[in-house]
Amino acid sequence: MTSLDKEALDEILAAEAVAIISPADFPNTWAWYSIVSKFKPEIQQGWSKAKELKGAAKEKKLDTRGQKAAEKKVEKAKKETAKPARPVAA
Repeated sequence: MTSLDKEALDEILAAEAVAIISPADFPNTWAWYSIVSKFKPEIQQGWSKAKELKGAAKEKKLDTRGQKAAEKKVEKAKKETAKPARPVAA
């Protein structure tokens, strides 16, 4: 869960819009609300900021790509050095 979920839940509760969220009319919204509303406010405060999560995920993805590229170069270098030299024909 992110801070966006907390903000949306707060808006629904402040507007007393829970009565108009019907499982028949809005099944996805009802499913989301039925899960999110079960968390205590203390837990909701711990939900991280969505923008921070997105930025961290992007950085992690870039780090992983760079790491994988470096690992491939090392493997390639190991394979090339492990190959026996071809005998030269006289």
